[in-house]
Amino acid sequence: MFRKRQVQETPTAAVKRMPSWGQPAPCPNCGVLGVLLHVDPVNVVMHLRCRACGTEWQLGEGDVENAPNAEQRARARALKEEEEAVRGARLAAAGAEADWQSFREKLEGEGIEEAR
Repeated sequence: MFRKRQVQETPTAAVKRMPSWGQPAPCPNCGVLGVLLHVDPVNVVMHLRCRACGTEWQLGEGDVENAPNAEQRARARALKEEEEAVRGARLAAAGAEADWQSFREKLEGEGIEEAR
């Protein structure tokens, strides 16, 4: 009586999209979505590891969409240098504090200065 109308399917091509900067990407070995380990905006490199097979790989500026431009890289470089300077200052302060404590303990041990 009633016939189903056949739907004509049009073939579609699968478009392989480039990974986005700062986002996980599929593993080159098995295709499972990887875990983003580290993003280096100065050198424009993403370090990833596969959750399934454990493969580690890197994606560079040419491998991703919307990679940081020169201005963003300059800001990242300045921030990195500032963080390194702050870290160096903290380490120097901690070293000076340790030296002072050692000196005080030495003086107290010799009886020159009494503990407060």
